[in-house]
This record gives sequence, structure tokens and C-alpha cells, in this order.
Amino acid sequence: MKKILLMAFLISSMLGFSQFTSKSSGDWTSGTNWVGDISPPLTGGTKLNDNVTIISGDIIELMGDLEVSSGTTLIIEGRLNVSGNVTFKNGSTILVKVGGILHIMSSGANANNSTDVTINGQMIIDDDFEAGAGSTIEGVGEVRSVVNTSDIVV
Repeated sequence: MKKILLMAFLISSMLGFSQFTSKSSGDWTSGTNWVGDISPPLTGGTKLNDNVTIISGDIIELMGDLEVSSGTTLIIEGRLNVSGNVTFKNGSTILVKVGGILHIMSSGANANNSTDVTINGQMIIDDDFEAGAGSTIEGVGEVRSVVNTSDIVV
């Protein structure tokens, strides 16, 4: 059994899968707000390639844009405020749990054929949100555009 667990760990390490979990509120780039005291890196300043969970009660502030890459999972149980644009790439997994809030303070996009976006909490967009061809958003939560001042229940 120990050999199987060790092998699974080694394989996942080689594939580069990383998991980052918040432990307190504050700035995305401050390592002290994350378990292990290392913040989730953003390739090129915007691309998230690692799995991230923001736990209930934590509020994380990200100054700038965020692109959630294919194969990446973003789980929001607390609150994530993004000052820039947000893009969910095809093959990414986004889950805003009940009580969770994703606040996009600019515009957003769900890329073509992006179908693994679930909003059971709230997604608030201060500007426009573009849904690409074949993309879907599911869940029992609320998607709200401040620009259009309309609420859309998904």
C-alpha cells in the first residue's frame, strides 16, 4: 500500500499538479495568506495553472487579470475579488460554492466550449461578460451584472 501511495505522489509531482489553499484574507500575492506560505503563481502575470481553493471566511484580493487555464480547478468557498478581466478557458473547472462569491471588477469571458463552470453562490461582474460558443454556466446560484443591473439565476 505504501508503494502505491508513494507512486501516486511521485507521478502527480512529475506532472506538476499543485494545490493552493487560502488560510487567511488578503492579497493574492502574499504568501502568508496561503497554506505553505507560498501564493499561487500566475504565469505571465495572469495565467493560473495550479488548482486553487479559497476557503469559507477568507477574502482574497487579486489586482489585475486572471485567466484560468485548461486543466485547472478554481474553487471559491469564501470570496475572490479580481480587479481586472477574468477568462475561464475551455477545460478549466470553476466552482463557486453556496456562500462563495466571485467578484469580477471588470469584464469576463467563458471561452468557447467551456462547460465546467458551476455557480452555486454568486458571481458579480462590474462590466460585460461574454459567453463563447458552446459554453455553459450551471448551478443554483446567482450571476449578476452591475452594468445591466439585472440578475440572472443559473
